[in-house]
Amino acid sequence: MISIILIFLAAICNAVMDKTAWHYHKSIFVQYPKLNQWANPINSWKNKWNLTHDGEVTGERFLGSSTVFVFTTDLWHFSQFLMWNLVICAIVFYQPMFEIYNDLVTNLIHFVIFKITFSSIFELFFRIILKKR
Repeated sequence: MISIILIFLAAICNAVMDKTAWHYHKSIFVQYPKLNQWANPINSWKNKWNLTHDGEVTGERFLGSSTVFVFTTDLWHFSQFLMWNLVICAIVFYQPMFEIYNDLVTNLIHFVIFKITFSSIFELFFRIILKKR
């Protein structure tokens, strides 16, 4: 059961990723100007790099800002970091919710349950909840 909750949360993170990457101006995040530097992809990429006054990149802003610590630099990477960690935890904590016929059938049914959960929650958040009103 814990795996389904983790997949549910991972789907929300994936919706945040896509909403900020492709529809930021139509998202709820534009209502929070203080998040602009971290959430808006037009600005947030600058959080990874040292820039000259001319806008040229001179290197990472801090050690690992474009690799191991990239999740700290913007909302998209933070959501990606959470999503993948939630998916990995869902795998680690996976336990069948029920047994039907054999392992193959049981696993196929669980796959469908997880897929429907992820897709439904993603659509709910991407199309409705994260949309600017």
